[in-house]
Amino acid sequence: MTADRTTQETILERIKERLAARIPQFQDGALFYSDDPNPLKIPAGDVLCCLTPGTGNYDQNHFAGGGEDTLTEDFNLLVTLYLRTHLDRTDQLEAAMMGIEKGLISRYKQRLLAALFKDEWTPGGVDATGTAFDLTRNMISPVSCTGPTAYVSAAGATYVRMTLAVSITFDWDLAAEE
Repeated sequence: MTADRTTQETILERIKERLAARIPQFQDGALFYSDDPNPLKIPAGDVLCCLTPGTGNYDQNHFAGGGEDTLTEDFNLLVTLYLRTHLDRTDQLEAAMMGIEKGLISRYKQRLLAALFKDEWTPGGVDATGTAFDLTRNMISPVSCTGPTAYVSAAGATYVRMTLAVSITFDWDLAAEE
């Protein structure tokens, strides 16, 4: 499949849809966008996922030869997982990271990686003729992942969190708003 020109918003929507479909806990407001991977206020919930568009870079070679009304961007999407815990108990942090049922590392990190990268998935769509198309130049790919850290929300709830950086390369459709 060839990549179709698109917008960053469309790619973010497809990724959010994929995560919501693959991870049942990311329903009812638990999956949200923010301009900061560590926002001051987060929704209430035991398992949360924050999607933050990160820095983008533009390939000058693609800009020169990408075609009319096209601009290629490679940007990072920061995906931050939050798992509610009670940090006042000494055994809770370890359970929050490694617990069999709800561990950030043992359960949710694996689910997140599978939702984004299993089966060579890439954000795409289907046109009016039923033909599938990709929205990215290549498969999205993991770049890095932070280690677990503690977080206290503005409401005083305690979480353990980690952030996965994902690289996404796509062609902007600069004529989309005309």
